[in-house]
Amino acid sequence: MAGLMKEEEIVDIFEGIEITWYFDCRKEEDGGNEYFELRFEGKYREKVFNEYLDHVIRTYKAMTKENKFLRIYSRKSYCGWSWIDFQHAATFDTLAMDNELKKVIMDDLDRFLARKTTTRKLAGLETWLFIVWPPWNWEIKPNCCHANYLNYNVYDLELANISSDSDLRSAMLHVDRKSIIVIEDIDCNSGVHGRSKSDNSESHSKNVRFTLLSLLNCFDGLWSSCAEERIIVFTTNHKEDLDPALLRPGWMDVRIHMSYCTIEGFRVLVSNYLGLKDHILFEEIDGLIRCVEVTPASLAEKLMKNDADVALGEVLNFLKQKRLEKDKNEEAEEEYC
Repeated sequence: MAGLMKEEEIVDIFEGIEITWYFDCRKEEDGGNEYFELRFEGKYREKVFNEYLDHVIRTYKAMTKENKFLRIYSRKSYCGWSWIDFQHAATFDTLAMDNELKKVIMDDLDRFLARKTTTRKLAGLETWLFIVWPPWNWEIKPNCCHANYLNYNVYDLELANISSDSDLRSAMLHVDRKSIIVIEDIDCNSGVHGRSKSDNSESHSKNVRFTLLSLLNCFDGLWSSCAEERIIVFTTNHKEDLDPALLRPGWMDVRIHMSYCTIEGFRVLVSNYLGLKDHILFEEIDGLIRCVEVTPASLAEKLMKNDADVALGEVLNFLKQKRLEKDKNEEAEEEYC
């Protein structure tokens, strides 16, 4: 039933009985939760309740046992969470990232899994912040790797779809355990900006639908006590715009800066796209990567060629051009000074 739209229906036939599944969402004042309504002729009521629903449950269990896919959930205003199968193949082995930083992340995930078995007090929530700079820097988003590494479902929470403090609490309370809650580009929501910058802004008051206090309580306050074995990941391109309360020690457990492409990251990209471990151009390319700032995505674009020599040649020319631009800018700055 995943993927149904509001007021959509599906007809099922069970032993000659026509049964319609109708999907809808309750009004906000009634909780805003999604629900299914079964429609059938009244004379079949006993058969539907005693046989058909058991048949549905047995079929569902058989299907989920056969296809053990993770899920990615999304949420629209008032309609609760809906999901589709999450089948992204990304792993930490295929993640274009500095090896030391990758190890930091994996070690922290291992500690999170280990300590939940030793003490319930520490099991609750782990809050991460990915500081992404420059913008659009990820060739493969780490959240996919986290989900596959932990075998956790992913909840993609868009704050723009949150209508109020109560709606935010409702969204969080309906997230299952063993899940990763992802809030991307958190700096795009004015409700989390530094209060000294935004409290007197007319546009700020118009755009905010929930309070910063409510957000903090859901993730590390009274309402977070209802959670267990969940990781919250925030991403941002502008850490400086966030309210200090979001970044204080003890609230944000891990902060990770995703910077420009490194030599280790480039090697992963070449392995992913070209299946190569070594090439005659690697030494020259490595030297240029040390000197210029380029994103993994910009290099990945050059590697999408069938011929490895052509692809790496384009990478080399691209990096040389970047080096020339850098040198010109530095010369211009020296002349200006």
